[in-house]
Amino acid sequence: MISFHRIAYFTPLLVLLLALSGCVTDTTSYRTYEIEIDSDPSGAQVATSAEGHQVLGATPTRVIGEYELRTFEKTDQWWVPIVAGALLGIGGTGMIVASSGPERGDISVGLLVPGIFAVMIGLGLPGLSLGAYMQDGNQRVRLPGERKWQRVGRHLPEDELVRALPRIDLTLTRQGFLDRQIQARPGDRLTLEFAIDPDAPAFADASPPRRPEPAASQQAPPQAAPQVDLPSFVSASPQASAYALVIGIENYRSLPDPLGARNDAEAFTKMLRETLGVPARNVRLLTDEGATRSDILSELTRLTETVPAGSRIYFFFSGHGSPDVESGRSFLLPFEGSPETLSHSSIALDEIIAALEDTSARDVIAFVDACFSGMGDRSVIPEGLRPLVPVQTVETSSKVALFSSSGASEVSGALPGQPIGLFTYHLLHALGSGRADINGDGQISLAELETYVSPRVSRDAQEASRNQNPTLDVGDDLGDPAHAIISWGVTRP
Repeated sequence: MISFHRIAYFTPLLVLLLALSGCVTDTTSYRTYEIEIDSDPSGAQVATSAEGHQVLGATPTRVIGEYELRTFEKTDQWWVPIVAGALLGIGGTGMIVASSGPERGDISVGLLVPGIFAVMIGLGLPGLSLGAYMQDGNQRVRLPGERKWQRVGRHLPEDELVRALPRIDLTLTRQGFLDRQIQARPGDRLTLEFAIDPDAPAFADASPPRRPEPAASQQAPPQAAPQVDLPSFVSASPQASAYALVIGIENYRSLPDPLGARNDAEAFTKMLRETLGVPARNVRLLTDEGATRSDILSELTRLTETVPAGSRIYFFFSGHGSPDVESGRSFLLPFEGSPETLSHSSIALDEIIAALEDTSARDVIAFVDACFSGMGDRSVIPEGLRPLVPVQTVETSSKVALFSSSGASEVSGALPGQPIGLFTYHLLHALGSGRADINGDGQISLAELETYVSPRVSRDAQEASRNQNPTLDVGDDLGDPAHAIISWGVTRP
């Protein structure tokens, strides 16, 4: 006859066999999602932002992708751990009772410890059934290539599963211009407005329509001076602790007029106040005869003496630049400036950068719409010289970022058909209209600003038969241009 003690030995094995019968199934299936994207105007190229940059189509288009769905369901044997736990508890209890009986040999000592262990497992096994019941219907999703599953809920319909997927990084471009970098959620239906009209000629969004030239026998009527086509400025978070020195010189004492330079400065000042929220009392605007060498140096000194620590300074200059014939240094020409006497009548750009570095400001963002090649509308050289002067590259200091309208040997000029600098025009659209917020996060970084402005200036300059490629130099203290934020709280149209 088999004793109770021997039956107790086989009870754990029986329990393990019952528990291994399975009470939960785990099923993985593949589903598809769609994102509908259109643009105004249509025809934008949609591509993934991830490595590999896969082109998905031109708007209007549907982005179709695949995702994995993992579903947990309890089986018909979900109750097995409960029964197994009960049997194990009964068997363990019997082993404990047997070990304390009248027989106190070696077998009794061997029953006590396994009996206690069996009772403990028996109490825990019903938790498996409870877990199976709670896990029933749970769903998790992930995109291909991702390692982590995202829990979304229980028994959700298809449309809710799709909305729970992570956002997809996409870019929209047209004619080589990156206009938007967005995060779209599967299931979205988006219509995005372009910052420029990609189907129009290069200057169609800025220049007034051309009229036929009058015949030789006819006398052309007097025409009013062209008006500046400024963008509509949006509001961003106010920068109450920022300061600005803005200079625009169009009517020089003895030099040709750089068309639109004064308009540049006035429009930039308007943008500082309306979009960036720089207080009017912190902005100094110097134009024409009010922008002499002494005026500019005096304002730079004032910034050094009055700007508190931790503030930001914006510096803007539009007008003539000139290279020093012997040294190749770049000079900005004030109202009375002359390329014949640069060292006495003008101010070297690297001296301005050094003066801005000496302030207590946390950072300085400088914009220069001038050139130093000796060619074009915004650069002069001594009479009799040819514009072949080798120009040194201006290096920024640690806390200064310098965004220049052109390279050292290139030409800066006005927007054809309008009295405003080509560089300033796109700069105002980028910051003032919020169009440089390419990724749509409500912030504009130096990297985004360059991404928006530079290719547009280069394109429009080529249409005007000149080379003009803006350059951005960022000081070490400002770090990665992608993380150096100029404007935040931006609402892009």
